[in-house]
Amino acid sequence: MSLHQNSPDSTRAFSLVEVLIAVVVLAIGLLGLGMVFPVVVRQQRVAQDSIQGFSAAQSVATEILHRGDGRDTVQTIDFTGPGAPFFPDTLTIGWKNPLGSSGKTDVYLSSLEAAPALIREALETDKAGKAVFGKGNVSVALTTLIQNKLEIKRLSLTFSGDLLQRKIEPLAFSFVDTRNNKTSKGLLSGESGLLGALWDRAVVIDEKMPKNRHSQWFDPQIAQSNGYSTNPQTGQMVVGDGASGMTAVTIDVAQRLSPSPFTASNPQFVWDMWLRRSSETQMQVAIFTRRIDAGIRIPTARKATDTWTLTNVLTGRPSNSFPKESVRVPVAVDSQGRPTLTGADERGTPRYATFRLSVLKKIRPFAGQLPPTYLDFEDGLATSDPVAYQALRQPGQKLVDGFGGVNTVVKFDETQAAGRVRVLLEAPISQQLFDSIFLTPIGSGGGGSTGPQYVLYTPQVPAGVEVFTVER
Repeated sequence: MSLHQNSPDSTRAFSLVEVLIAVVVLAIGLLGLGMVFPVVVRQQRVAQDSIQGFSAAQSVATEILHRGDGRDTVQTIDFTGPGAPFFPDTLTIGWKNPLGSSGKTDVYLSSLEAAPALIREALETDKAGKAVFGKGNVSVALTTLIQNKLEIKRLSLTFSGDLLQRKIEPLAFSFVDTRNNKTSKGLLSGESGLLGALWDRAVVIDEKMPKNRHSQWFDPQIAQSNGYSTNPQTGQMVVGDGASGMTAVTIDVAQRLSPSPFTASNPQFVWDMWLRRSSETQMQVAIFTRRIDAGIRIPTARKATDTWTLTNVLTGRPSNSFPKESVRVPVAVDSQGRPTLTGADERGTPRYATFRLSVLKKIRPFAGQLPPTYLDFEDGLATSDPVAYQALRQPGQKLVDGFGGVNTVVKFDETQAAGRVRVLLEAPISQQLFDSIFLTPIGSGGGGSTGPQYVLYTPQVPAGVEVFTVER
């Protein structure tokens, strides 16, 4: 017996058209969900980079401010082997302090163990009680080193106190060893602390800067010509050039990677720093941390026993077997200054991405207007400086103004007239910056008299920026 079509026990099935419509709706939903995933992943990546990058920048700032030789100049005397007195009776030191005074000081040593205290007292004041470097500005330590199975006694003389004392010249010395009837002469080897070298460079470069600029970070070209630069082929930073009795301090890329190279984790970030002399007694330092280029390729090992990592590519170590042509810099640009994300330029040659400056445009706000949440740049930037035009508009870009304020770009304002560059920021600009680029209407009593204002940034969007101030 067959059931009737309209029987209460019959069940109506979906038609083919209904099934197709359901499949289409489901597919559209899945596609929409799939489009959301990359956005979420990217946002998570940006948030993670911001946290890690900012933390790394803060760690660098703390290290520069507080590491042992950060404010000092260290000079050493080694006693070792035949031809060099192991225990001199008399040490004569020729000195020149930062105030221009010079002279010689004889230190009679009763024993090597007593030498640190005796040398310190002699360099603080001479026999007549006249200050040489001043009390509290000299410390001496005795250490023992083992090099090539040879025991070396080292006296380390540390000059601190007033920051200007980093300009001391290498001290001349002579030893008299009456027991062996020997005399030795030489110069103390020296090493300048990073913070001290930064101060010296800030003073020198500031004197070379155009005086019509109101407040700004140092121009890279002027800084480079005065001993503060980054090697474009290697990324090595150089602070000081040996001028004015100043020892140059170099900071290799390996010292600026985070995490540190040759550890369990591959490096993810690299940091760089720039500076400005903000007053007679203050200096500001900006630390930028950037994520290492994602497109850097790791070469195939030449031997079965070799295993190359990102650390090898960025440092070139071990140098005896690692292919030199595979060495890359952490953050690279092409010959025009545009990021490549490959650790090299368009020809495969390492080209390190350094800092840039762009000038802000004067603004004419309404009376009583609060500091705006945007920054305007000079008209025509798209044609006059395409690299800056591209870099400034990137969401997340950090623009450090001449007062140490860090301004984060949210997006490029596309409503502006052609040729105008305005970037919208995460928060209002500082009152100081607002006042410096404020242009009062004509006939209202002046205004706009300060020099141009610049912002400091990098071609790649940094993961974190930390600006700190150093007091002299």
